[in-house]
Amino acid sequence: MKTRWMLCGLLAIGLLVAGTARAQDSLVVYSSVDEENAKKLLDAFTQATGVKVRFTFLSSGPAVARIEAEKNNPQADIWYGAPSENHVVLKEKGLSQPYVSPNAKDLAGKFKDPEGYWTSFYMNPLGFASNANTLKQKGVEPPTSWADLLKPEFKAQVQTPSPQTSGTGYNMVAALVMIMGEDKAFDYLKKLNPSIQTYTQSGTAPSKAAAIGQAGVGIQFTPAFLQLIEEGYPLKITFPKEGVGFEAPAISILKGAP
Repeated sequence: MKTRWMLCGLLAIGLLVAGTARAQDSLVVYSSVDEENAKKLLDAFTQATGVKVRFTFLSSGPAVARIEAEKNNPQADIWYGAPSENHVVLKEKGLSQPYVSPNAKDLAGKFKDPEGYWTSFYMNPLGFASNANTLKQKGVEPPTSWADLLKPEFKAQVQTPSPQTSGTGYNMVAALVMIMGEDKAFDYLKKLNPSIQTYTQSGTAPSKAAAIGQAGVGIQFTPAFLQLIEEGYPLKITFPKEGVGFEAPAISILKGAP
């Protein structure tokens, strides 16, 4: 799984940065991919191309804010990761620039901007990761629905990303609105609040909290769950039967890139 994910990431960088990297021997990247995987992927990119990469991790919201704050003096070349809707915002704000790779023709239209402003590189769903040991000690089964999380036994047991700082958190709220309708979704979120132990700033933090037993359940996109399971953590993945959102993380070249 890790290998496939890294290949997708390398392909994405290759799709979009060729024009930028061709003119220089280094890149500055703002990455919304978690730091461990970003380092592995970007190190592999350097080995494959000889282009040196320096990256800074930023969740979706802070990334957009920083790019906008630096628009008159851009400090980075690329924004890598975060769901594609965030890259749409970047385009609408005039903060990115188009580049149409000849390889992008092989991607379905929904995974790329028609004018070349962003390109997605993989897709995955939201899910629940439960610490099997923690829930077993409490005599609780892993949740299989959004409704399950409202049960008293999950009080202060759930970590989920904040929609104010994380594209993952925003995706969750948007998905609930699509599934339930706006009024019922926001009523649900109010009822869910007692179950929330922490609203994390980062979209990848809940899985780590669940892995070490700090939380009983973490809500986020699934690749990190699979990686932690491979590393031996006692996580069980479930998906809410009502439905979930999904992400298609993307990559953009920033306008005025150094």
